[in-house]
Amino acid sequence: MYCHYGPGAREATVPARRCSRAPGLSSLRPRIRQGQDARLGWLTPSGNLALLGRAVPTRPGHGQPDYPEAMCGRFVQLPVIDFGQPGLADLAPGLAEIQPSYNLAPTQRASVILDRGEGRQVTRLAWGLLPFWAKAKGLQGSTINARIETVATKPAFRSAFKKRRCVVPMAGYYEWSVSPEDGKKDPWFIHATGPLLAAGLWEDTSPLLPDGNLGTFTIITGDSSGVSADIHDRMPVWLQAGQIDEWMAVSTDDAMAMLLASEPPAMEAYRVSRAVNTPRNNVEDLLQQVA
Repeated sequence: MYCHYGPGAREATVPARRCSRAPGLSSLRPRIRQGQDARLGWLTPSGNLALLGRAVPTRPGHGQPDYPEAMCGRFVQLPVIDFGQPGLADLAPGLAEIQPSYNLAPTQRASVILDRGEGRQVTRLAWGLLPFWAKAKGLQGSTINARIETVATKPAFRSAFKKRRCVVPMAGYYEWSVSPEDGKKDPWFIHATGPLLAAGLWEDTSPLLPDGNLGTFTIITGDSSGVSADIHDRMPVWLQAGQIDEWMAVSTDDAMAMLLASEPPAMEAYRVSRAVNTPRNNVEDLLQQVA
């Protein structure tokens, strides 16, 4: 398989990673193909080609609230060098400047693609949606994800779903299984062969956050499928690079139709160090496969 990682650059082979089997996981498969692989790519700060995916919480870390484990609660972001889509050239500078984060946790800032009425842009928002009527920052603990089943009707999300949709680039996400040996949680890195784009919602600047904040966001989730379903029952709803404009501009009915028609790219998973379980750990080595 190949991954484009720069305009006009050579193609570099990205070795396929087989899914490691863990006791208690009945059917992790080496490769699950559920749609066309996106021709996307990115580089780590050290210049290595990386693999991509999405994330979910395990246990509260130092200074982190106890977020629900039922959805996506931890993911990876890396600079995106080339989406393989000429129509996204205007986003290239912002995507290439994404700050690497190998263990992005709720309330932290992440890069999202949105349109404030002045054209598409890449900007950094805090994870956990705070609607205009929010009275306490603690609401972020329950708004890191918006379920596809209720995103159009739940008070915290329905306004944003109507007119403030965004896209969240991901370089991978984590899910957890429970080890039968010691009862502790083992993180798994779930990824595709290129950058993933999750459907999201955003809200503008919040008075509940520090001065200078640019707003907040949430990630829309739906039922898991493929290799992800072997580990967890929820996953982000994925979009294709060519759907960004449509997703941000269409009616609510058409937006819901896009979510329901989402085709996940081929995914793979492998187990990583339990160091991921603590949000303060945020280094490239977290992506290394362990036995």
